[in-house]
Amino acid sequence: MNTQRGSTMFEVLIAVLVLGIGILGVGAMQALSLSSNHTASMRSQAVALTDDMSDRMRANLTAARATAPNNYATVAAANNNCRAIYRTGLVGAPAVCTATQMAADDLFDWNDRVAAQLPEGAGTVCIDSTPDDALCDGVGVAYAVKVFWTERGSRTGPVEARRFVTTVRP
Repeated sequence: MNTQRGSTMFEVLIAVLVLGIGILGVGAMQALSLSSNHTASMRSQAVALTDDMSDRMRANLTAARATAPNNYATVAAANNNCRAIYRTGLVGAPAVCTATQMAADDLFDWNDRVAAQLPEGAGTVCIDSTPDDALCDGVGVAYAVKVFWTERGSRTGPVEARRFVTTVRP
């Protein structure tokens, strides 16, 4: 009588191999999921930051509708202590500010937020007829609120520059 030996061991080895490949696949999917979740989080932050500046401009229509050099596109960011609450904390009683000084104060606080919440974050507010590029041409009637940051597309991929733009017509 001819008996077969070791076939059960061979079947177990094949099952372990298939299970191992499946577990590696699940691990790769998890890594991709984490990367996509991070990308979505950064984009959500960028949307919230552009909305923040848009709301600040709508709250200060005098400066938003002013001509250069007194509007959001041309005023330099400055800490004028126009508010009592900043991203970095509380300050003393707010100063009485003009609309232009408030715009400078808004830009100062907003740029601080962008830098703190996004990796290598930077933001700009400008008048732009072609808001979908990285440059500002100073032409047109609409503001472009632009946020820039960097992120890695995948765990081993290169760091890539990202941009989100919102157009505002106050």
